[in-house]
Order: sequence, then structure tokens, then C-alpha cells
Amino acid sequence: MINHHDVYLIFYVKINLEGMSVKKEQKNRIWTPEQKAEIACNHLCLDNAVMEGVHQKLDQLLCEQLADFCLFSYPPDGECQWIPLKRDRMVAVLASGHPMAKLSSFPIASFRDEPFIMPADGYDYDSMKVLNRHGINPSISYSTGEDHAAIAMIAAGLGIGLFNELATSGRTANTVLLPLDPPEYAELGVAYPASRILSPAAKRFIKYLKVYVSEA
Repeated sequence: MINHHDVYLIFYVKINLEGMSVKKEQKNRIWTPEQKAEIACNHLCLDNAVMEGVHQKLDQLLCEQLADFCLFSYPPDGECQWIPLKRDRMVAVLASGHPMAKLSSFPIASFRDEPFIMPADGYDYDSMKVLNRHGINPSISYSTGEDHAAIAMIAAGLGIGLFNELATSGRTANTVLLPLDPPEYAELGVAYPASRILSPAAKRFIKYLKVYVSEA
């Protein structure tokens, strides 16, 4: 049975060692369409297929060694090697006209009092990980599967949101991003099976991602 709480797939990559083709499976939690296009344009021989799925599918692909590696916004469970790429700060997203928009930071406790826009089909792992850590059960006013739709709802004044900052890139019109008080972060990284030695092609792609993410 698929647990709906695990619908937070980030990025699945399968590399053909001979053709250097890459198949990507993702939910727009980390990469925006513009960022994916930039990766495709800058990485030679990249063949993209964008799909959606669930976290269990990624675990299965790693377990069965059908994927060379996967990109997550947190270290996954199971016996995997983990290569950290970026410590991305979590930010509150508010409409530019929101009464708290001029604060220098957003108190995490204030998520208790505000209508909340939830991405990732009703359960965003990164957001809920932070809120659960602080004992906050958000009042979800709207839920959507796409980050850009959630941010558009926030811009329209329908609620506030909580995202890792990279996910908001290029989507912040009529909104403000506020760092959290206290600060919180999502760790972006690469996981691959513990028993696998990364192929030269996989190492090349991960090397490229390290540079790309560091500049994002």
C-alpha cells in the first residue's frame, strides 16, 4: 500500500552508461522547469523524461539497483550512501501585502495562527518536518500538487506557505520570502545503493550537479 504521506518524490535519475542518457523522475520540490532546462542545456547527451511518482518508488529503484542514484531533500532511509549537495534554508512565503511581510524573519510559532497553503498533494515532507519538530499542526486552507500553484495562491492572499528556498526560484512575484526564526534548513543531496560503485557517467553528472547547486 502506498502511504500518501510519502508523496514527496524529488528527482530520479537513471543513467545509460554507453549513451549517457539520463531519465529524470521528479516532483517540483527542488528543481523549477527553468532550472531543469538549464541542466539539460549545459550537460551533454542529456535525455530528459519528466514524470511524477512517490518516495517508495525511489526506494524500490535504489534497492533493485535500477537507478544509479536519486536526489532527495533529506537523507533517505535504508542502506544508502549519501552525498550532501547543499544546505538550503527554509523560508516562509507571504503575500507582499501581508501584515507580517515587513518583518526581518518569520516566527515559526506564527504558523499556528495563519491559513496554510500546502503543496505536494496535501503533505509536503520538508514543510511538515519543520512544523512537526516545533509541535505545530497547520490549518491547511488549500492544497495543491504544484509549488507554483501554491505560491500563486499565497500571492493572492489565500494563505502563507513554507518552502525550501531553491523551490521558490523565479516564482516570487507579489510575495516576500522571510527566513524562519529559529532558522531551519533542508539538506539536498544524492543517495545511491551502498553496495554500488558509482559509474564514471554517474560521477560526471554528480560533479556537474555539485557545481550547479552551489551556484543556485
